Amino acid sequence: MVRRSRPNAGNSRRSGPDFGPGSGRFAAEFARLPRAAPAWLAVGGVLGAVLAGLLGALATWAEVSHRTAAEASGLAGGTFGGASTTAWLEAPAGLAIVVLSFALFGVGTAWLIVADVRERRLPNTVVLWATAALVVPLSAVSLLWGIPGELALSWAAALTFAAVALGAWLLWPAHVGAGDVKLTPATAFLPAWMQPEAVWFLLPVWLMGALTVAGVIALLRRSRDLAFGPVLLVASWGAALTSPMLAGPLLTGPLLAGPLISG
Repeated sequence: MVRRSRPNAGNSRRSGPDFGPGSGRFAAEFARLPRAAPAWLAVGGVLGAVLAGLLGALATWAEVSHRTAAEASGLAGGTFGGASTTAWLEAPAGLAIVVLSFALFGVGTAWLIVADVRERRLPNTVVLWATAALVVPLSAVSLLWGIPGELALSWAAALTFAAVALGAWLLWPAHVGAGDVKLTPATAFLPAWMQPEAVWFLLPVWLMGALTVAGVIALLRRSRDLAFGPVLLVASWGAALTSPMLAGPLLTGPLLAGPLISG
């Protein structure tokens, strides 16, 4: 699929690195949004906060549902951000930070989807802000909970997927934009923070699924233009949502209690 070029589009997806977070640029990007955008941003923030609670509930369900198998295999129960969900439920300060971080990233998600769908661009200032709003607080929570090892795995996953995106941009610049590369670390960090082991399987699966749906929509609209930013963001949230469910039965259950561990 070929991207259309838009003249005078500001920080276009093919532009070089420009991460200036100044308030003037932020206000300018906000002014480019349609009138209904503030409502969409509010919805994104609310959904992000709600999803934080839902993810915690799913992680707790994974721990409770598979506790017996986990104890039999000598492994820990379900995890949220690499930490025991029991510890998570007993850490209200950390929970508040997680909810706030998810809410802010939800706002950033809505903003970037609107911008990419309307103008085929991912504003550098918004990408940087959304990434910082997600990565910095969640990294602080991981350190607060005393799980730096899991945090390192999350960072490793984010950087690995970013390297893959960078390679794809260098090989196929007409299909992958520079904005997509800059957004990839955050979209990989979210599900990796939820479950570092599961992200290597879940994120590619969700990416393929979201890309297929986006491709079908483009074909139905007879368009050769595809916004890849929404694909990345939908895949990120989808992988994060499903990671506790996968972590329970597969990573802490009978699968690893068998030949994969004993052998």
